[in-house]
Amino acid sequence: MAIKRNIRVSRLVHQIVGETLMTKMRNVDASRANIQKVEVSENLRHVKIFVTVTGDEQQRKATMLALKQAKGFIRHEIGAQSDLKYVPQIEFVYDDTLDYMEKIDHILRSLKK
Repeated sequence: MAIKRNIRVSRLVHQIVGETLMTKMRNVDASRANIQKVEVSENLRHVKIFVTVTGDEQQRKATMLALKQAKGFIRHEIGAQSDLKYVPQIEFVYDDTLDYMEKIDHILRSLKK
């Protein structure tokens, strides 16, 4: 039962944060983030949001900083758009899976040559 609830909350937070980043963020750097995955703690009080950013290292750093600065606003949006008893604390984590896949692809292509 708790697992299903975590999944539902994860999907809800993913949807709310995604819509907020696309439509309500004034900071262009924050709106550049793409949400890959949302992990919710067992007690539903903490959320890890894994994001990717298109662009170079400087743009990634600027986006992660903008997301860190917008945590309060995003928490407010989650609270306003959901009926959760507690609005979870948010942690944004850069997901480097795509970078890793690109690196492996580059290595495999160089081996072909």
